[in-house]
Amino acid sequence: MAHVTRPVIDGRYRMDDLVRAGSTGESWLGVHLNTGQRVGLKRLFPAAHSEVESSNLARFRRSASLLCRVRSDYVVRAFDLVLDDEHGLVLVSEFLDGPTLEDVLAQRVLSVEEALDVGIDVLRGLCDMHAESIVHRNVKPAVIVMHRRPDGSTRAILNDLGLCRLIWTERPSSEEPTGVTPTDAAIGTLLYLAPEQIVCARDVTAAVNAYAVGWLLYR
Repeated sequence: MAHVTRPVIDGRYRMDDLVRAGSTGESWLGVHLNTGQRVGLKRLFPAAHSEVESSNLARFRRSASLLCRVRSDYVVRAFDLVLDDEHGLVLVSEFLDGPTLEDVLAQRVLSVEEALDVGIDVLRGLCDMHAESIVHRNVKPAVIVMHRRPDGSTRAILNDLGLCRLIWTERPSSEEPTGVTPTDAAIGTLLYLAPEQIVCARDVTAAVNAYAVGWLLYR
């Protein structure tokens, strides 16, 4: 049997199994070679590093930086951001075992009690983000992982902060360093967008997350 050599990121993290691929990048289950700890590895495709796609790279860097600030049992925890010569920029986080809420809803309808449990978990995660002055801007079933815990219970965890943004309590003297959100842009998933986020995604508050959770519970 031929031996399969798995890619290693920065000499420390081995990429074992592809979990999910999107339009700009992919997520892997990996292992820290020194400790044996399972980790999540999220990397951008090479095209996202080009000048044409610089906004994707800027968002990736920003979301990684903000994610490292949040310490919550209801938001995925980031450990490291490494730049690998072969694989580019890679975000290292805890590995969440379980399907997304979108996957679950495609199979069955949640009971009222289950829906409330999910809503409470999501709101707890958002409260922890808001405590760090971070607004998510893209709350939807696809970014919520139904994490299976060792005791057999399930916890809903926010897993994608790709469109997150700092909430300004006072208007800063200059625009955000990345400048990746145009002043008149509407970003996010339409079904869950608050009206003010459709008008301008840059000047939003934590209220847009509450609006999205309302639609989430309705669904």
